Amino acid sequence: MDLNVVERYLPSVLPESSLKFFAATTVSLFFCAIYRIAMISSQFFSVPIRKAFIIVVGNFLLCSLLGTSCLQVYVAALFPYILLRLSPPDQAHIYVLTFSFGWQIYRQWDYVILSDGATNKFHDSSYVMMLTVRVSYITLGLRDQLRKVKGEHLTVLQQANILSECPSFVDYLTYICFFPAILISPLISYVDVMSFVNQSQSEFLSKPSPNFYTVKKVGYVFLIAMFHIFLLKQYDNVNLMSAEFINSHAWFRRFFYAWMCGYKLKAEYYVAMTCGEITCLVSGIGYSGRDKKTGRPMFDVVTDFRPFTCETATSPKVAIDAWHASILRWYRYICYERAPYSPTLLTFFLSAMWHGCYIGYYIVFAHVGLIVFAARRMRKFLRPQVIAAGVYAKFFYDILTWACTSISINPLGPIFESLTWEFCRVYCTTTLYPLTLLLLFLTIVPISTGKTEKSV
Repeated sequence: MDLNVVERYLPSVLPESSLKFFAATTVSLFFCAIYRIAMISSQFFSVPIRKAFIIVVGNFLLCSLLGTSCLQVYVAALFPYILLRLSPPDQAHIYVLTFSFGWQIYRQWDYVILSDGATNKFHDSSYVMMLTVRVSYITLGLRDQLRKVKGEHLTVLQQANILSECPSFVDYLTYICFFPAILISPLISYVDVMSFVNQSQSEFLSKPSPNFYTVKKVGYVFLIAMFHIFLLKQYDNVNLMSAEFINSHAWFRRFFYAWMCGYKLKAEYYVAMTCGEITCLVSGIGYSGRDKKTGRPMFDVVTDFRPFTCETATSPKVAIDAWHASILRWYRYICYERAPYSPTLLTFFLSAMWHGCYIGYYIVFAHVGLIVFAARRMRKFLRPQVIAAGVYAKFFYDILTWACTSISINPLGPIFESLTWEFCRVYCTTTLYPLTLLLLFLTIVPISTGKTEKSV
């Protein structure tokens, strides 16, 4: 099956890349249902057969979407395993991560410079990015096992992802080609994937069914998609660099337009990423235990986005924690908990580098770093006084902090989506600069903030 032909049969209400993505997601859902119903729930299929099914389907989806470009993905997948096998155990993580990030940067450079980045949404660089995450879970899991033997302190997250030995080639391919999460997030660790694949029929059937949560997420996708189509589709980033638009609209109207463009971008991410969560839930993966207070089953392993929490957040940290939880968990695992100094700054730098060679990403993450730092300072200064003032002051304080969080983060959306320096230059100098100056002022101005707190 060639997913490039979907535009012949579907109406042109969506871009070709979106049609191909949803066609691939539909095919993936079909295979996920087969895996859950026939492979795990039945006693007739052994673990090796499950692994073979995952590898074949994962390769089929990649080849259907990327064509010959999937060879670039195979290089990103196979060379790290060769390095894992041939390198000294205490140095393997250095060689593997250096190659993975280097190859990823090369493919992203190809996407930006050598190919048509404005229209070629299914470039192999997106999948190489996800492979970098998966490879790092394996090589750092092996590295942490050596640290444990030496008696070094390990965090809870590091202990949870320890690997006692290098995976076999079949297990490695099973993780790399895990098709429920191969098209898009969530980014699941090696330990979680292999515990899911290797579980027995009785273990799987003893866990709560994810059907209710799957239907709920389908409802989220439908509501957000309708919100996007009927309210947000009219907002286009291109207008923000149009001389006619800039000259005919006051700054406040341009800023409001950029704010709504941010909502549009987030709605697109919510729909795409929630589709990824749905495919995982349909396959059966995701259960993480029961809530200690309510006793309800949780599926945090594949819960990546919490749209309501993100849009009602009263602080940038809450909004960030509700946005792309699986990648935040990886940032914490690979960088924040290992950084010798300035973990927050280094984590934002890693995030910008991992996302790619786009000037917009570096501008966005620099602003997010300023937002987090400024909000932390203001919160420590204002919140004790607000709490002492009573319930009504706390209520108005929550409304104010929600508005400030939304106003500071949403206008960064147009830059995040941009691929050109020209757009960033025009947008920053005509629309975004007051926000930038305000953040710099709140970061520099002397404020008595008390103790600092390590938080990301």
